[in-house]
Amino acid sequence: MNGENTLDHPADLFEGPYQAFYCEENIYQAARLLKSQENSEAYVLFISNHSQTVQLFCQRQREPFVIWDYHVILIRRALKSQLSDDYEVLDYDSSLSQSYESKPGFCTARIIPFSQYASETFRFDLDIPEFRRFKPLFRCIEAHTFLRCFSSDRSHMLVEESSTEYVEPVPGWPVIRGRDALVDNGLPSFIDMHQNSSLEYGAVLDGTELCSKFGYKEVVM
Repeated sequence: MNGENTLDHPADLFEGPYQAFYCEENIYQAARLLKSQENSEAYVLFISNHSQTVQLFCQRQREPFVIWDYHVILIRRALKSQLSDDYEVLDYDSSLSQSYESKPGFCTARIIPFSQYASETFRFDLDIPEFRRFKPLFRCIEAHTFLRCFSSDRSHMLVEESSTEYVEPVPGWPVIRGRDALVDNGLPSFIDMHQNSSLEYGAVLDGTELCSKFGYKEVVM
């Protein structure tokens, strides 16, 4: 896999290596592509909560919403384009992205303005008592730090801990271990929304803090 970003695509499309159900690795590959671009301010966002049951709308897996244990997206400063937002989102698994398999092992997705993504995916306007336990928290980490410090041995996708069989097919690229990763499987530390901040794992934000960071004036219930 050559991991090349297709430069002749329109500015609001992004192509990168993709394997379904491995969002953290897909975003790692996307962050690698962005690293080579100048002025590419970018962040990786882990979405989960203390119980690892988070409600997201507009996901291709299921409509109108799905309950994930976690999800991972990329946020970057908007390129000079028609977008009015300061930031934009890459989420291959969002129905808002209109993503499609552009060639074997690759996915092309529409880049989504942050304000649209946040309002339609997290539905901060809803305050339904029985859904409050699914309210998301967010771990935000600079993309260049994520590339250095992230690791995953894919053990969370094994059918059983002692098994060599995976719940879903694994990506075609090698397992990921950044050069500064402290362990072979750092994924649980990125998903954990209890520890607030560190150089390696970024900072945990609530919905209000997330919207403030990325310049979106949303009313968070």
